[in-house]
This record gives sequence, structure tokens and C-alpha cells, in this order.
Amino acid sequence: MILAVSCCLFVCFRDVLSHYFITVFVELKKDEDENYSASCDISSVVSCSKLLTSEYSRLMVLWGLAEKGSMLDVPNTVLGMSLIFVMC
Repeated sequence: MILAVSCCLFVCFRDVLSHYFITVFVELKKDEDENYSASCDISSVVSCSKLLTSEYSRLMVLWGLAEKGSMLDVPNTVLGMSLIFVMC
């Protein structure tokens, strides 16, 4: 039982961290180079880099809970990662 829980937690943390690093990498590269095209950009309609850099990628600012540029102005990936760590 303890081994199963440990394996589940390891997989959860591994998946969360890999997702976090990929999305942060795409966000940083897109900020650095406007013409950057991530491997997850399938077309102009289906584009993860457009999604990750849109105004909707920072819900705390969009909902008026934080000011742009403040400490709480974090990407949704950070919010999601925090929630998953709490749930694990």
C-alpha cells in the first residue's frame, strides 16, 4: 500500500514538474522572440504558444484579483502546479 502511494506521488510530481517546465519554457521563448513557434503549435488556429501568452493565461489579473506586474501576477501554470501539489 505504501509503495503504491509512493509511486503515485512520484508520477504526480514528475508530470507536474515536466508540464511546468515545458510551459514556462514556451512562455519565456515567446517573450524573447515574437516569431518563436513551439512544437505544440499545430496551426495558426491550434497554438499553445498563443494560449500561453494570451491575456487569459493570467487569471488573477484577468479577474481583477491582482495587478499586472505584481507578485500575484503569475501564469496559470503556476496556479495549476500549486493546486496539484496541494492535492497530492
